[in-house]
Amino acid sequence: MHFRRPDALSAFFATLLFLTATAADATLFQPLGIGSFVPSPGQSAGSVPTDISADGSVVVGWVYEGDGFEIASQGSAFRWEDGDMSAIPQCSIASSVSADGSIVAGSCNEDLYWRDGQLVSAGIWVPGTGGSVEIVSGNGAVLFGARTALFPNDINEQIGLSQAIVASPSEVAIGTLPGDKMSLVVGASFDGSVAAVSSRVQQLVFGEEHDELHAARWNGSLTDLGSIVSNPDVFVIDVSSDGTTLIGFNGRKPWRWTQADGMVAVDFPEGGNVANARGVNEDGSIIVGAWSGRDIETQRAYIWTEADGSRDLQEYFENDLGLDLEGWHLLEANAVSDDGTAFAGIGFAPDSTVATGWVVSDGCALQIEVSALEVPYAAAPVHSNPAPGVYSKPGGT
Repeated sequence: MHFRRPDALSAFFATLLFLTATAADATLFQPLGIGSFVPSPGQSAGSVPTDISADGSVVVGWVYEGDGFEIASQGSAFRWEDGDMSAIPQCSIASSVSADGSIVAGSCNEDLYWRDGQLVSAGIWVPGTGGSVEIVSGNGAVLFGARTALFPNDINEQIGLSQAIVASPSEVAIGTLPGDKMSLVVGASFDGSVAAVSSRVQQLVFGEEHDELHAARWNGSLTDLGSIVSNPDVFVIDVSSDGTTLIGFNGRKPWRWTQADGMVAVDFPEGGNVANARGVNEDGSIIVGAWSGRDIETQRAYIWTEADGSRDLQEYFENDLGLDLEGWHLLEANAVSDDGTAFAGIGFAPDSTVATGWVVSDGCALQIEVSALEVPYAAAPVHSNPAPGVYSKPGGT
């Protein structure tokens, strides 16, 4: 299951790339491209995968546009299936997909979400307090979202702050950890009985507002997962489909939480100085993310397994799966399927200086077209708080 500061970029225009395979059960490495999305004049475009279905046949995420140095706007949510990328109208980000790929949730107008080819309403939106759908459980039976709660500020004015809810089948307030004012569900178990929740409070730091983030597990009530370092921001990213394992990162270290062991640091490949955790499989035995040395130019995707620890993901693809990735540089893995055989993330294509989304999965081969457009990198890097931006390939100008 699933999820920028700017640096210099060199422009490139990719040629059309076609991938074919003859065996239906072959393991394929496929660029995602940007589908039919057309950026505004003078802008470039790229795709960012965020989640993957249980069997790896469906990937969701978002396409954006920018000028090569920062994100200008979020373009459109997308759903990709076996080589075909389709835009999801009225949605800017697709952040979650059901196990069978039939339901997609994310940042959409009001309380809309995508189901079986069309947008539907969850029936919870009301003027004033809103009501949104952000995450879908693996079985598609439970929707999670947010609703605005009103609080008095220092001068007794009412301000609206977003708090997590169960949106469907019936609305239930999830709330926040004690002392916090805002919350967001970022992942859910297969049956929806467990959710990963980011709980936060605004603090004044050197006169500026800063969201202090706390990680929580919800299974009817919220449990604070704690931290592994003194850095106050604890990012929670996802929960395994069986609900036993939550993942995230705190400071420079990725972590894995279970009821038996609590929050434990996840090791990353030797030579790394900082890492995150982005995706986790069904039982929490596989984690993927990104790691790097002391600068962003060394950033690479990694895979961690309970049995063998961490290793470079591209080496795993090439040495263990036999994939030919000559010239590629895989920067980050954002999602892994429940069975641990399919992955989605961001990387640099051969002879390019900007990055594009990719997927590795078993299944039918289709012709994959990489559009002849600039594609800057817009995944959340390991070196900073996730925020819009792009990265250049080492050596880019």
